[in-house]
Amino acid sequence: MLSLVGGEMLEIQGENSMKGMVNGWFKPDMPLESCLKQLSQAGTTHHSALVYGVEPEDLLPLADYLNCECNLVL
Repeated sequence: MLSLVGGEMLEIQGENSMKGMVNGWFKPDMPLESCLKQLSQAGTTHHSALVYGVEPEDLLPLADYLNCECNLVL
């Protein structure tokens, strides 16, 4: 299952104990409660990957190529 969620990465404000590594906070384009509910209903697990610079719809061909079910969370 591939679940795609649009959003933005926010920089960590204040002390960052992981400075020098790729890290930050993800803010979905929808209210967090709705996003988490839809992800849960789709069976999404805690495993995730972030892809910068694309819209979720841009990754639909990847799901086709991988022959995996895809859930677009909007």
